[in-house]
Amino acid sequence: MNTEERLWNYIDGFCTEEEQKSIRLLIDTDENYQHKYLELKALQESLASLEIEEPAMNFTFNVMESVKQEKILKPLKTTVDQRIIFGIAAFFIGCIVLLLSYVFTQISWH
Repeated sequence: MNTEERLWNYIDGFCTEEEQKSIRLLIDTDENYQHKYLELKALQESLASLEIEEPAMNFTFNVMESVKQEKILKPLKTTVDQRIIFGIAAFFIGCIVLLLSYVFTQISWH
């Protein structure tokens, strides 16, 4: 765990008593720890002082009304050109006719 994570856990109160004592000792003795602690503490206080912004009471209503007014798009349907279908059908019918004609020519009719 790095220094910043340890200090955040200390500030948030997620440390055990032993960790709190050791971090408190480091803050008191080490200038880097003390500087970082003061910086993080100031950041936490500034975040705590911010007010949570709430949308206006009619925000949801306005959004739903604007959605209703938009043109509703029809679901996209994939259309296959009829010529493609007829082409595939003609190919298979032609193959069947050729196969049958080959079979009938190979049969001995005697």
